[in-house]
Amino acid sequence: MSEAKGVLVSDVLDESPAKHAGFERGDVIVEFDGKPVENPTQLRNLVAQTVIGKKVVVKFIRDKRAKTLDVTIAEQPKNLSQAGSEESGEAVAPTGVLSDVEVRDLTPELAGRLGLSPGEKGAVVVRVKSGGAAEEAGVKEGDLVLEVNRQPIANLKAYEKAVSKLSKDQPVLLLIKRQGRTIYLTLKP
Repeated sequence: MSEAKGVLVSDVLDESPAKHAGFERGDVIVEFDGKPVENPTQLRNLVAQTVIGKKVVVKFIRDKRAKTLDVTIAEQPKNLSQAGSEESGEAVAPTGVLSDVEVRDLTPELAGRLGLSPGEKGAVVVRVKSGGAAEEAGVKEGDLVLEVNRQPIANLKAYEKAVSKLSKDQPVLLLIKRQGRTIYLTLKP
């Protein structure tokens, strides 16, 4: 690609509407229903604002070629939207002040993509809700969560355990690693 624009499809779940539409891992979505796509949050919002059953044209890049798909917007099957189990390693959204943050286990593949060493431990931020406390505090997609309120986070399970102890209106101190540096961020309800 000549410009770093669009949204990279990192995975397509079997039996998902995206799979049925014809998307593949590695596709870069650059336009949705006539609107340019610049980041994952914008794409999520565009899709969420589209009526189920509506047909839209999605432009994307695959194998260095521009392509289009005519896509009928469909609801995600319930069994796929609950894919946040520990076995799957999928994103999990906790409650409280961290409800606008989704994390996943740090896999060797994710570590490689984020430039982390294979032995790193923690939970990776895969989504930050726009306008929430986490975004205001500076949490970003790709951040590696090392501690929640000074509790070490070795994996997704440890993150969920630490977050489950938080009250809804409790501030949270996160230790994160970003681009080789560790920083503390405070999230206020």
